[in-house]
Amino acid sequence: DDKPESDDKWWANLTDEEQIAANGLCYFRENWDQTDMNPNPGYFPHPLPAFRYVPWRELSADVRRTAREGLGYIRETWNAVDSNPLEASDTFFDLNLEQQAAAQDLGFYPHTWDCHMNHFNSFYWNGFYGDAKVAVETLGWTAVSWDY
Repeated sequence: DDKPESDDKWWANLTDEEQIAANGLCYFRENWDQTDMNPNPGYFPHPLPAFRYVPWRELSADVRRTAREGLGYIRETWNAVDSNPLEASDTFFDLNLEQQAAAQDLGFYPHTWDCHMNHFNSFYWNGFYGDAKVAVETLGWTAVSWDY
């Protein structure tokens, strides 16, 4: 396993520099440690899609229908961030056109999906640039370990 050391750390064990880098990939303590769905009011490079952190039962019927029919969400996968396979495996542009339309209807756009839902996990190393590249490098990732 070629993952960097930071990948196995709890948020509190990350260095300040690693935490800032993780913020650059739209992680915060709760979603890094996978403890709950509370949004972070702090800085991210793209706006936090606050609606994504609203429990399923509190969503309108229209939003639930769009999430279910367009992106395959059910109560369990909506309420457990990172449990819908699309979140881990697909960049926004890897979604089919119907899924992209549903994501946009919910309020996502390419950068918010890739940052807050996928956390850039589906990017290839050569797809990183600017702050995102600095962030993954600060967390200890290399071209070899990222594309592994």
